[in-house]
Amino acid sequence: MGENEQPDNEFKVFDKRKLTTEGEIREPDVNTAEEKTPHPSAEDAETFPPASFSLLVLQLATSATIFLGEIALPSTGEKEVNLAGARHYIDLLGILAEKTSGKLDREEERLLNSILTDLRLKYVEKHKSGSTIQ
Repeated sequence: MGENEQPDNEFKVFDKRKLTTEGEIREPDVNTAEEKTPHPSAEDAETFPPASFSLLVLQLATSATIFLGEIALPSTGEKEVNLAGARHYIDLLGILAEKTSGKLDREEERLLNSILTDLRLKYVEKHKSGSTIQ
């Protein structure tokens, strides 16, 4: 192998850590093409509702409702029944209710229990009617 030739199996290691071992901010390595992950801007962050237990429950319930065919799929605009998917989200809400029992305020507990009861009833109705994945 000549002086200017490099072995085919050579690889380089780049340190992408943001801080040095002393805790100081490290300058980015100019040899790396660092991939930029899109971060929400301050304006985008304001469009999201504040994170809360109620929002978590509502998001899980919305997913279950979509799988029950009560709401159209965002991707297709079509309503489809998928009982396995609905059951998964209903079970997640059930686990959430079980694990948070006695730790929620009255409003949160009422919301979770009423949504869970409603979803379970809808699931049983769909199951009895023979609804399947469409």
